[in-house]
Amino acid sequence: MTDQIHPHWGRLKDNYDDKYVYDTGAIYQQAMFSPRVIEALHDDGTEAIGKLRALGESSEEPDREDPDNQITLLMLHSILQLMPFKCSLTKLGSPLVIRGCIKLMRSIKRLGRPSPFSYEYGYLCFRILNIAFDFCALQLSDRYSSWATEMTQPQYGFLKEGHVPMMSQAISEVLSDCTRELKDPYSPMFFASRHWDDSYTGLLITPDDLVLLGKIMDEDRKHFSIFLRSNYELGLSALMYAMFHHIRSYVYPSILPNLF
Repeated sequence: MTDQIHPHWGRLKDNYDDKYVYDTGAIYQQAMFSPRVIEALHDDGTEAIGKLRALGESSEEPDREDPDNQITLLMLHSILQLMPFKCSLTKLGSPLVIRGCIKLMRSIKRLGRPSPFSYEYGYLCFRILNIAFDFCALQLSDRYSSWATEMTQPQYGFLKEGHVPMMSQAISEVLSDCTRELKDPYSPMFFASRHWDDSYTGLLITPDDLVLLGKIMDEDRKHFSIFLRSNYELGLSALMYAMFHHIRSYVYPSILPNLF
């Protein structure tokens, strides 16, 4: 490995910072691909999502030496390149994808310590995780049907960033309504077991996975803060909502009854 590029995790944060800034100016930019490229993007993105789901469902940890199950940096890129297509969120919206991303983030180390946000691989894992989490959370709300109908309007067709920015805004509004209108702002509908499209039945995210993700973010908080500096427009409201709910309900249920 050179000082700047890891053979599996890619470039260091200082070198990919500009490339991966979340660009709100691109929200309504149209994506343009040839039919051949479209077919390749579908195939590559779908394969990568399938591997993430399989990792999330498995009890095993990521194995970079296994070519059949390895999830490469290019595969993560292919998932984000799938975003302009309407089918992308449906494919990605699975708790198993979320769990797979958490496993990958935990495997990334720098100087012997967990540091997923040091590398572009970890950034892509987290961005995919956040998109999947937002879509799953929106599906659990009473606003999903109206949002999905709105996204069929012509102005939302084949955008560079797909429907991700609109989805992030919609789930932020849902959670804002919850915290404003409910005496207990942590609605149980977001934390109930349900049947998902991929034949998985369970929670959006388990308490253990939520704790693990919080630990990963805390242990790499310096680089996570740098990541947020460049990507403050990347909505994290659903993920933060779930973390605060866990703190309030499981960690300090009696000590902090009204703080969150």
